Amino acid sequence: MAFLWTCSEHRRGMIDDIFYHAATLITLLSLFILGPALGRAWMTRIDGSQGWSVPTQHFVLGLFTMIAVASMILVYGALWKLSPRSVAWYTWIEEVPVRGSVGVTGPVEVRQPSKGKGER
Repeated sequence: MAFLWTCSEHRRGMIDDIFYHAATLITLLSLFILGPALGRAWMTRIDGSQGWSVPTQHFVLGLFTMIAVASMILVYGALWKLSPRSVAWYTWIEEVPVRGSVGVTGPVEVRQPSKGKGER
């Protein structure tokens, strides 16, 4: 009987993992799919936007798209604070191995690369 209980718990854990992975994939994809769509929808709400010049339309569309994506990132950030497992796609960053030392202990000098022969 204990075996059936363990299988049931394991299956439930797998279903939870699939649900959380699907939810986080949808969250990530929504930035790329919904961001531009929301930006375009907001721009079309402005009366007379179709009469603007094409560069102006592109600028306003880009601005509204950035506002939409930034808003969604803020909402996902709040969601992350409330339920970290809901945005588990971020945790893969913690698993990336770092090779070598990344600590900087002294001042950093920045120089322009030297020019090769024939370059001015």
